[in-house]
Amino acid sequence: MDNLAGPDDGASQSGGPVFRAPPVVLASIGVLVAIHAGLWLAGEEWRIWALYAFAFIPARFGTAAFPMIEGSQYWSFFTHALLHADAAHLLFNTISLSIGIATS
Repeated sequence: MDNLAGPDDGASQSGGPVFRAPPVVLASIGVLVAIHAGLWLAGEEWRIWALYAFAFIPARFGTAAFPMIEGSQYWSFFTHALLHADAAHLLFNTISLSIGIATS
């Protein structure tokens, strides 16, 4: 019994960082939160415009005419990942991003 480490011996204190994710992951999370907060503060009209301009809409690639901003069919391949439906969606995505880094 004398060999077991007790709570007072300091072994439980690692002294490491709270977030062990790489800086690029933390920066990505910061950008996602900033975009979501900015659109939330800007109001409903800006959120609708952001969806129209940056969401991936497959109808843009169809044969029927679809109203769109010129070039949006190309950048939406990348920008759709920056949009989140609500705070819960953003929270779960950032948690899964953090857990994915921590477990790899």
